[in-house]
This record gives sequence, structure tokens and C-alpha cells, in this order.
Amino acid sequence: MKKLNLLFTSLLLFFATNTTISMEPHDQLKKDPYESLPSELQHIIRWSVLENAITFLSQQPINLPKECKFSHEITLDLDHDDVMITNNTRKTWNIMTGELKQMIEAPKDIPYIKHTYGSLDILKWDNDDHIYKPIFALDKSKPCAINKNIIAFADRPYSHTIHIINADTGKNIDTFQADQPIETLALSDDTLLASSTMPTMQVWNLKTRDSQILRPKMQVIKTKFHDDKALVIEQHADLRADHGTLQLWNIHTGTLLKTIPEFRYKYGDVHIAFNNRWAIALSSVDKKAWSLLPLQGTVHENPLVWITENANILQGNLIRRICQATSDDNTFMLALPEKLGVIKEDESQEQKDGRIYFTLPYAVRAYLRNCLRIKGRVTLPLAQTI
Repeated sequence: MKKLNLLFTSLLLFFATNTTISMEPHDQLKKDPYESLPSELQHIIRWSVLENAITFLSQQPINLPKECKFSHEITLDLDHDDVMITNNTRKTWNIMTGELKQMIEAPKDIPYIKHTYGSLDILKWDNDDHIYKPIFALDKSKPCAINKNIIAFADRPYSHTIHIINADTGKNIDTFQADQPIETLALSDDTLLASSTMPTMQVWNLKTRDSQILRPKMQVIKTKFHDDKALVIEQHADLRADHGTLQLWNIHTGTLLKTIPEFRYKYGDVHIAFNNRWAIALSSVDKKAWSLLPLQGTVHENPLVWITENANILQGNLIRRICQATSDDNTFMLALPEKLGVIKEDESQEQKDGRIYFTLPYAVRAYLRNCLRIKGRVTLPLAQTI
């Protein structure tokens, strides 16, 4: 028992440092050098290696695919773990792996907002002429929001008056008066939200007309609803800054649930969306997804759950060092040997790390690439698959 405790202490001290594992290449392919240790000790060592990495990954945003490009004319939406961008077509990507899952013709029954110079048009598909036609036009400076075929808009910039109309008929459904000058609007099936420059957010129940005031710290420039929650972008005090804060509010209780800092954008040029699992922001300068429930799901659908439950000590140590490099704003380099099945005694540490990296499932590797700073040595064959 005394020898076991000494071994345990030595191993913990080793893994508490940033020292890389230096092993002979054949050991990395043939067996786990820790498999001869008692299972309880393996579990303790494994978790000591992984704990900080799991915490870091659960807070780390995921980069959306490069093909997810910002435009004023797109709509951004979410379905479970997938992000959808709709314009003339609807493209669907898995958030964690970046895999393009579907590309279909855009649905024709939903109006969408098109920004043009000096104006803002709401268009709907015309089945007779087979083109999108404007059904409603606004001065671009007027706040507005759309939900299905219902439109909310202010009659002028910084007005107190909000009109609700039916996009199909153009008829006025209701009118609301805000306590403060209106900066932005958001609309759902049963809720209307108006933010002002004060800063305040006034929220109405469309059925009862009851309202309440939410008080963010800074001016809110964008809002999106899902169920009883609102995702908002709070502008920093310095209007020249290219970053703000994403906040998640419960609109029924007026409670701030979560703050997601440092998303980069140009003022007003940003789309946001969220569901119970993800918050997404897509701007002209950045595009990211934040997991609201990072450890929810099974090992088959969530790579972070796979890492938590299945990664061995070698894999865990590699992931820990990649997380540390990303945290230090460095890029972690990986490489492969010239021939995958041929082992050389003089392999570099990058090649040894590459061997461990490729023992991870594809979905886990894709997830790590999307949220950490990993790069392959492109001068070596097969390295482009990293």
C-alpha cells in the first residue's frame, strides 16, 4: 500500500505540470502504458488530467463553419444541435462537427426581411409570378421585427408607438405605447419587447397587454426569443468597440440567467439565435456558438460527453495540453509520419501527439478543431486530415 501511495503521488505531481508525455512510438500504437495500474488509480489519474480541460471546453465557444457567412438578407435559426441559414436555399450544419447535413430550397411560406440602401422591405413568395415580392416597406432607420406573418414596427426612429400588423392583409392588429424611446424590437407568438437607450427593456404579453421592465447594464441592440427566454446583445459603453455581451434573460421573471462575454461584431450587423442547448451569434467579423448545456446528451451525440466518459489518460493529457495552448493564445501543432503504418525511432513530439490524436473518433477531432487552436504540419502527407 505504501508503494502504491508513492506511485499515486508521483503520477499526480507529473500530470499537474505542463510536461508532455515522452514515449517510444511503438508504445503509443500497441498499448496504454497505464493499463497495468489498478482501475481505481487509473480513474483518479485520468480525472486529474481531464478535469481542467473539461471545464475549459465547456466554456469555450465553437467556431461555426466558414460557409456560414453574414448577410443582411439571411435568416438564422437552430434545430437541436444544428444551425440553419436561409436565403434562396436553406443550409443546415452540425454545430460541433461543422458537417453540412442538408441543403434544400428555402420554404416559400415564410416572409423575410431584406435590407437595401435606405429602406427595409419585407418580402413574401408570390405563387403566380414565382418570385419574392415586397409586402411591406419601412425606412431603414425605423425599428421593426417579424414573427411568421406578423410585423411589429415603430412609426419613426426613437418613437414611443409600436404598431402590430398582419403581413398578409396589411391590417393593423394592435398598438402599444412604450415608456421610453424605442431603439430595437423583438416579437414572438405571445411577447413583444422594446429596448431603449436608457437602457431598459419593456416586455408585453400580447394577449393580456401586461408589461414589465427589465434593466440591463448597457444599451441593448439585438434581441431574440425562445420559449420564456430572451437572448440579447448588450452594447459596450464605447460605441467604437467591436465587441459586446450576450445575455440570456427570463422574460417572465425578469431574471438575468447567463452572461456570455466577448462576441465581436460591427454595430447592428449581427444575427443571433438560440434554443435550450445553444446560443449563436453571426456577424460580419465573427461567428460562434456557445453551449448552454455543454455536458447534456450521450457519448454518441456529444463529443464533450465522449471525452468526459471515454478518453483515456494519453488522450486526456493531449486534450489538456491543446486546451492550455489555446488558453495561452498559442497554436498546438500536430503531425503524422510519412507512412501511417511505419514507426521511426526519431519521431518528433508532434508526430507522437498526432498518433494519439488519431485514436480519437472523427466527431471528437472535428469538435476539438472547431473550438481549439489546432494546426497540422501540411508539409507531411495525411496532415491535411487533422
